[in-house]
Amino acid sequence: MVQGMLHAQIGAQSAYVTPLADTVLSVNKFVCSRAPMEKYVTLALLRYTFPLAEGGPADVEIINGGHVCPIVVRANGTVETVGDGDMPVGLLDFARFHAIPVTLNPGDRIVLLSDGITEAEDPEGTQFGATEMQQHLKQPEFVPALFQALARFCKGAHAQDDQTVLTIDRLV
Repeated sequence: MVQGMLHAQIGAQSAYVTPLADTVLSVNKFVCSRAPMEKYVTLALLRYTFPLAEGGPADVEIINGGHVCPIVVRANGTVETVGDGDMPVGLLDFARFHAIPVTLNPGDRIVLLSDGITEAEDPEGTQFGATEMQQHLKQPEFVPALFQALARFCKGAHAQDDQTVLTIDRLV
């Protein structure tokens, strides 16, 4: 439902660009009116603005509605956690949302992931954690390396939650 609403809201903006925060606010109010205090969703919503010149910086707006913090891996290997965010969508009808600006240069990567990655447990109940996960961020083939490390860490323990990773790489 939320995905469909976001698609409809953003698709209707062809004549002008509504701030992402306003779009999420609208969706939040709808979800709260349909299922008050019963249902909510965490989300990370991004809007990428193409650079004005080839190789120039690209602007990204991020709305983090209670989701795992996005991570930016710079071309030089620096890792930045986008730690600012808001509450989940649909939790409270008076919630406010704000966009977090991020600049991407060629070679930079944004990583979005579900908490099923960092909260995955080994048979003794120890969590994989953000520190272990971040050790794999700089690798060119980050996603396969992460899932191989996760499988080794969990030693056959079944996942209790979804394990999802999305990377957005700025190539040029």
